[in-house]
Amino acid sequence: MDSHRTSTLQANYRPCFIHGLSVELLQIIFLYCLDLDCTELNDIGPVQTPSPCRAPLLFTSVCRHWRAVALDMPYLWNRINISVGLDLERAKIVSYVAGVGRWLDNSKDLPLTLRIREVQNPLPITDFTPWGDIFAVVSKHVARFSTINLFPAAMSSIFLAKASVSSLDILSSVNGCSWDDSIHWHRFFKQIQDDLYIRSLVLRIYDPILFRDHSLFQQLQGLTFQYAPEANETIQALAFCSRLSNLCLGGASFRWGDPVRPHSILKHESLQTLTIHDCGDDTLLLLGHLELPSLQKLAFLRPFHDSIEALYSMASLLSRSRCELELLSITGWRPALKELVQLHGLIRVVKDVYINEEKV
Repeated sequence: MDSHRTSTLQANYRPCFIHGLSVELLQIIFLYCLDLDCTELNDIGPVQTPSPCRAPLLFTSVCRHWRAVALDMPYLWNRINISVGLDLERAKIVSYVAGVGRWLDNSKDLPLTLRIREVQNPLPITDFTPWGDIFAVVSKHVARFSTINLFPAAMSSIFLAKASVSSLDILSSVNGCSWDDSIHWHRFFKQIQDDLYIRSLVLRIYDPILFRDHSLFQQLQGLTFQYAPEANETIQALAFCSRLSNLCLGGASFRWGDPVRPHSILKHESLQTLTIHDCGDDTLLLLGHLELPSLQKLAFLRPFHDSIEALYSMASLLSRSRCELELLSITGWRPALKELVQLHGLIRVVKDVYINEEKV
């Protein structure tokens, strides 16, 4: 009886198909399974929070083959969210730090994107327990730092100087705990302005003194404001950043009274990409007081407050700049017939036009 059941089971046995997957196909599946945290991180892109219950760590505990494949894929490990609370026990901190070290080692030689944040009770600027252990591990990979988001902003000056960072693609601290984070940026820039090259910077708000006092803004290629300055302030920022090629303006903050009208038109020779989140009166003022001969891409990420005025301002900007615009992208807009007629005039001087991600 037992021999008959055994032979029946053997006859019905079929190897699981998943064991027959090629390494290349398994790698693609691993990439689609990544659990990326995109919340409020548009400035640095998605990151991953290490957890044994989530990819890619989960892959390493399935079987030896999956573990080998996952550990041989450095692009699974080059984005990390490092979060620590002060209530962690010492033993847990040691284990967490060791795990962060192994994670970063798995990324091999790829550029690193880091989000480093205090999850509760932000530390005083001079006290970094338990951050000392984490900084010691992270600093070993300083040569590969590409994009960093730090919270609170007070951490920026100590961490980046302590780690001897010399070059960054993006430095961000938009999630700072107060509106006066610029005081920490002043300290930091004064301390390292001759030793650190930053390609792109993400700030909460515009601080004219910060831009005036620090020469690194003259070297910036990319600049993002989480809260868009007024039109005249944006023009001031552009005047300080003469080599800027990419400007992104976030949502407008609450303001009293009418926007301040800029005094004159600013000609900026190097700006190639302009991305605007809020399309209100400040935006129309800004477009009406810029001349951008190198502009190639113009994107609006929210609906216009006044479509006719916005289209007129865009047409005026393009005519004044005499630029060869490659891409115009407008999101959240349902144009009426009159607006489509006006848009048709713009299309003649733009290579590609997208409305709600559909090509016109």
